Order: sequence, then structure tokens, then C-alpha cells
Amino acid sequence: MIQFDISNTHMAENDMSKSDEYAYTVLLYIIQKGEPTAAYEIAKVNNMPQPTVRNICNKFKQEGILTEEKGSRNKLMFAPTWHGLSEICSSNQNMQKEIDVMLDGWFNQPQFIESLKEEFGEVVTKNPDYAKALVKKMIKYLLQVEKEIPNITEEEYTLMEIVIAEQKLLEKNPVEIPKIVEFYKSVKFYRDNVDRVLRKYQKILEFWKFQTGLKRF
Repeated sequence: MIQFDISNTHMAENDMSKSDEYAYTVLLYIIQKGEPTAAYEIAKVNNMPQPTVRNICNKFKQEGILTEEKGSRNKLMFAPTWHGLSEICSSNQNMQKEIDVMLDGWFNQPQFIESLKEEFGEVVTKNPDYAKALVKKMIKYLLQVEKEIPNITEEEYTLMEIVIAEQKLLEKNPVEIPKIVEFYKSVKFYRDNVDRVLRKYQKILEFWKFQTGLKRF
């Protein structure tokens, strides 16, 4: 078992719904176990219905928060991905104080390392100490990014949705492309929206070119 400061794991009962509390309890137990764990054990130790635990684990697996593998007697064993470590920190900010402890514990587990390599590449095995520092930095950075989500305006959300949806339409039906060319040339609001999006993306591309020196864009 990984030893956490209990004050960092505790969540006030009124901070989350019952379903969120179950999910947090399951994820915390798996991470704290420090090795792949079966749903049966999680349910028994935490006095929770096994079907509930299994449903939570399956949901977390679909979301990329957990991985599963077959253990002895074909039992399904669940382990966190680095997204799982990030999720526990997002659910309870005090768990950010435990990132080093979590990473030290899970960097010894093949199932965790395998899932980590899929996203972080060969650095995970070639330079584990650097990889560990990189994962920690990534988790803390994404938690900062997450805090900015409420600052996205409704107008920005709507524009982003339209751009993505339009791109999907044009990929499915290239025959529609002449229409958007016509709209761009002849319809002011459409042209203004496209120009606004292009300026934003151009600014992002210029930032990445300057910061990384990459020529791929």
C-alpha cells in the first residue's frame, strides 16, 4: 500500500454527490493500493456493492482513467493510468501534494508503465526519472488549464462547436466546399467569423513555431 497523509485524502461529505463519492473512493483505493486491484476487493474493503464498483471501474476504463488486465484465475485487475492520477488530483486538490508518492509507487508497476509508454513514448523506459518529473509537470499544468475552462465564454464555445462541426461536414461531403467559398466571398458575418477563427489559429501556430522551432506547421 502507498502511504498518503490522510488529511490530503479526506473530502468533506457535502463536497460531492453520493455517486461522485463512490467514484472517488474507488479511484483512491486503486491508486493507494499501489498495484492492480480486483473489483471484488475494492467492494469488500470499502463496503460497497460489487456491481456498483464494477460499473465505476468500467466507466473509468472507457474514459482512460483506468486500465484492466487479467490476473490469477482470470480476475480482472484494474490499475490507474496517468490520467487517473490527474483525475484524483482534480477531484481533490490536496492530492496534488501526493503526486510524488503516487508516481514513486506506480512507476514500479508494469501495467502502469505500459499505459504510460503509449502516451509519453520511450522516455518512460529510457529515462524513468525524467519521465516521472515530466508526468508530474504535465498533471500540474493540465490542472491549471482546467481552472480556465469556466472562463471560456458562451460565444467562444459556440464558435468552436461550429468550426469543428463544419469541418466534419466538409470531410464527409467535399461537394459542399464550393458553398463555403461562396459564403466567404459574399456573406459578411460568415467571412468575419472565419477570419476571426483564422487569426486565432494563426496566433497559436506562430506561438508554437517560435517556442519550438518546428517547421511542420
